[in-house]
This record gives sequence, C-alpha cells and structure tokens, in this order.
Amino acid sequence: MEPPGRHPVRRSDRSSQFRLTRSRKFPSAGPSHPTSTVDGVPRISAFYGIIIAMYFDDHPPPHFHAKYGEYEAQVVIATGELLNGDLPRRARALVKEWTDLHRDELMDDWARAERQEPMRRIDPLP
Repeated sequence: MEPPGRHPVRRSDRSSQFRLTRSRKFPSAGPSHPTSTVDGVPRISAFYGIIIAMYFDDHPPPHFHAKYGEYEAQVVIATGELLNGDLPRRARALVKEWTDLHRDELMDDWARAERQEPMRRIDPLP
C-alpha cells in the first residue's frame, strides 16, 4: 500500500509524468556534473520552477528542452526561440535570458551529448 499523499505512476502515465531521479549512468564529476535526470534525460539546470534538460544524440538544430508545470518546449540554443511546444510568456522570457547568458556552455553540452559524454550542469538564473 502506498503511503498517504503518494500516488503510483501508472505505466501509461510515465511519458507525461514529470519525475526526477538520480542519475547512475556516469560517475560523479564534481558539482558541474548533472546529478539528476528528468524522465531519463540529463537535467542540466533549474530555476524559478523551470527544468532544463538535454537529450543525448538529439536531432538538429542544437536545442534543449524546458519544462514548466504542464508546459514543455524545445528551445534553439543559437537564438533562444521556441522550436516546438509552448511556455507561458514569463517563463519564455526567463528561458531566453538564461539562454543568452549561457549559450557557450549550452553548445558545449550539445557537443558532449552528441558524443554520448556526460553533460555539465549549468548555473541557474540568480
């Protein structure tokens, strides 16, 4: 029986269920290494309720995934514009600001992901 307040995730809900789990794929590389995943995808940053994740060996153009509540979007690294999906206006502005501040680090993580190497955690917005 589940403890009070906890609900099991049904198999059919797993693709849409937002879960954080500990990553065991790569050994720890210090504080710059991602320590958790979102649905099996390395989480590289989080700020103001927005989770930033990047898939290994994903399709071009270089992009990352931003999740905020029930919203999810793919964001182009070069421009900070949405490739697919949607985010509320304020969350979109915060993601754009963060992207502009960390573009070089994002491109480095994109290259690492293409090589199937561990990605590095990127600092959140202050």
